[in-house]
Amino acid sequence: MDMAAASSGHKLTLSIMRHAKASHDDYRGADIDRPLNKRGERNAAAMGAWMAANDLAPLRILCSPAVRTRQTLEVLRPGLAHKPVIEHHETLYLAGPLVLLKHLHAVKRRAAHVMIIGHNPGLHALALDLIAEGPQDRIAALGRKLPTSGLVVIGFGGTAWGDVVAGTGTLVSFTTPAELD
Repeated sequence: MDMAAASSGHKLTLSIMRHAKASHDDYRGADIDRPLNKRGERNAAAMGAWMAANDLAPLRILCSPAVRTRQTLEVLRPGLAHKPVIEHHETLYLAGPLVLLKHLHAVKRRAAHVMIIGHNPGLHALALDLIAEGPQDRIAALGRKLPTSGLVVIGFGGTAWGDVVAGTGTLVSFTTPAELD
C-alpha cells in the first residue's frame, strides 16, 4: 500500500511506533538503560525499510530517552528519506496518553508528519483514543495488541497539532514485524 497516496486526504500524519524488542533475561541494569536484543535490531531495520518503501518520512520525531527507543530510532534512520528533527524528552519515558498528546500539541504546523517512538501501554492507549475510523480489521488487530516495533499511522484533517483530540483520526495503516516476515 502506498502510504503517501493513502494519507493524501489528510493534512497531518502521525506515526506511532513502539520501541523494538529489548533485552530482558540477560539484563540486570535499570529499565531505562535496557538495550535492544538481536531480534529487536532486525525488526526495527525491517520496519525502517518498510517505511522507506511506503514513503513514510516524518519531519519531526519525538523519542523517549530510554536506550531501547534511541536504538530503535538509530536502526530506523537509514530508511528515512530525509533527516527529521529529533527531540528526546524525559517525560516521554513510559508516558501515558495525556502526556504524549501534550507533546504532540506542542509541535508546530510546519511538521505535517510527526512520529512518536515510545512505550506501551501509553502509545497503545493514545493510538486507540485518537482513531475514529479506518479499516475495521486493522483497528480490531490494533485493539488486541501493539507489539514491539509495531507501527500505527493515523491521518488527521485539521491543520494544527493542537487541534488533535480523541476520536478525530483515521487509521491509515497498522503494521507489525510479523507481517513483514
